[in-house]
Amino acid sequence: MSLPHTRILRQWDRVWHHARAVPTLELCYLRKDSDYKAICGVNGIDSAVMQSLDLSSCHSSQPSKGEYPSQSICGPSSFPLKRDLNGHNIHLQFQEDSASSQQNLEKEHQLLRALVAVSQDTPLLCKGAIDSWPCVRPNHPRNWQTVDNWMSLSDRIVTVECGSYMNSSFSRKSLNWSEFLHYLVECEREEEISSYEKKEQDNYVNAGSQTRLDKNTRMYLAQQDITALFPELLCDLRAPLQIKEESIYERLLWIGPNHTVSPLHRDPLDNLFCQIRSAKRFVFVKASHRDPRLRVSNHPRRRNTSLLDLTTSLAEIEHASPGFKDLPCYSTIVCPGDVLFIPRNYWHFVEAINTDFSCSVSYMFDLSRAL
Repeated sequence: MSLPHTRILRQWDRVWHHARAVPTLELCYLRKDSDYKAICGVNGIDSAVMQSLDLSSCHSSQPSKGEYPSQSICGPSSFPLKRDLNGHNIHLQFQEDSASSQQNLEKEHQLLRALVAVSQDTPLLCKGAIDSWPCVRPNHPRNWQTVDNWMSLSDRIVTVECGSYMNSSFSRKSLNWSEFLHYLVECEREEEISSYEKKEQDNYVNAGSQTRLDKNTRMYLAQQDITALFPELLCDLRAPLQIKEESIYERLLWIGPNHTVSPLHRDPLDNLFCQIRSAKRFVFVKASHRDPRLRVSNHPRRRNTSLLDLTTSLAEIEHASPGFKDLPCYSTIVCPGDVLFIPRNYWHFVEAINTDFSCSVSYMFDLSRAL
C-alpha cells in the first residue's frame, strides 16, 4: 500500500536526505500459467548476508529469453527459491489455489524471518509483510484506517505525552479517549488545510487553534500497552512474521498526529515495528552508546536518548555535535502494512510525516527466542 507522494514533505537539507537507504524487501505476486510467482525485491542487503542463506544444494539454471540469469537456492527451511545473480531479487514458487494461501504466507514469513535472523545487527524493512492483517486491509470491517471504527471504541482514560520529550516543558496528562480522538481529527483537518489551502490555514490558526499545530504542545499516545489499554483490538493483530509468542515481551501502541517525534534513542529489546495507519520516517545512526558525537543525555531516566534534534538541518546538527555527519546513517519510510525490524540498542529517530494521524504497534521481543 502506498501513499500519495505529494503528502510527503521533502526537505533536502535534512539528515535523512544524506543517509543510505535501509535494506528493504518487497514481495509482489505475479500470475503466470497456473502458478503464483512471488518476486522478493532485495535492496541494500549486504552480499555476505545473502550468501549466508544455505547455498549448499544450489545448481545453475538457464534463463528464459528476457529474464535475468538466476540460480536455485534453498532457504533455511528448505523451501524452493531462485535468486538473481545480481542479488536484487528472490523468486519463490507459490501455488495459486486458495487452499494453499496459508502455506504461501508461511513460506513468505519463513524467508523474512531468515533474513531478519542473518541481518540481526542491521535494520530491515519488510514491505507489505502485514497487509493481510484485519487492521490494515482497507476493505475489512475492522480496519483501523477509518475514523468511524476508532469512534466505535468505548470511552476510557488514556495517558498522553505533551510536547517534545527532551523539552523542559514536557509533561503527561490523562484524558478521555473520545477527547483525544477528537483532537486527532482536528489535527488532521488543520494539516489538510496547511497542505492545500495555505491562506485558509492562516485564517484558521489566527482564530485560535495554533496550539494544535505547535510541536511543543502536540499530544502523543506513546508506548502504551495495547493489551491493557485496548484488549478488544488484539483480534485485529497477529504475531508479525509469525514469530513465537513466547518471545514477545510487549505490544506497544503509538497514536499521534503529524510531526509527532521520538527523538534519537535506543531500546534494550529487538523491535518489529508494524505500521498500521499513515506513514513514519525513520533515521538510524550506527554508533556505540559511548560515542560523544551522539550527545547522550545525562538525565538518569534518559540515558538511552540523544540530545540532538534530528528535525533540524544537517548543518545545525553538525554545529551542535562536530563529526556527527561522519557517522553511518540509514533512513526509510514505513507505510501501512510494512514491518521494520529494529535491532536492540540501535540508535533510531522517528517522525510521523503524513497529514492523517498515525497508528503503529511495536512488538518488543527477544530475537534469540523468536525463530
